Amino acid sequence: MGIKTRWVDTLTGRIGYTVWPQTLLYFQGGGAWARIDYSDVDPSVPYVGQANATRSGWTVGGGFEYAFLPNWSGFVEYDYIDLGSRNEQLTYGCGSICVFPNYIFPNPYTFRVSHNISEILFGINYRFGWLAAGH
Repeated sequence: MGIKTRWVDTLTGRIGYTVWPQTLLYFQGGGAWARIDYSDVDPSVPYVGQANATRSGWTVGGGFEYAFLPNWSGFVEYDYIDLGSRNEQLTYGCGSICVFPNYIFPNPYTFRVSHNISEILFGINYRFGWLAAGH
């Protein structure tokens, strides 16, 4: 079984605490969405199964941000994304029934999949002067 995540989007809110004047520790949470392609290729048989889905779920994470210049900051963040478990259907190019030497299965074939993502983000932020000044 092959699984390829095409894209991931999150919409989060965060809450933080200033540890030092230039360092923010924060936690965040919110919604998550991903586009996933599924494939099943068995070299011993002539059938290839494919499916794709846009999945939705939730995310939580945390990180820290450090202001190294008046308008510049860098951050490191960890996020856990849970897209849940659900049934997906692989469609094969063999008609309504697929016949192999030792077994037969219906087409499309239903399988259960759980999808979770762990990611670490690194970044640099620039704040325009009017935002950094607090206006």
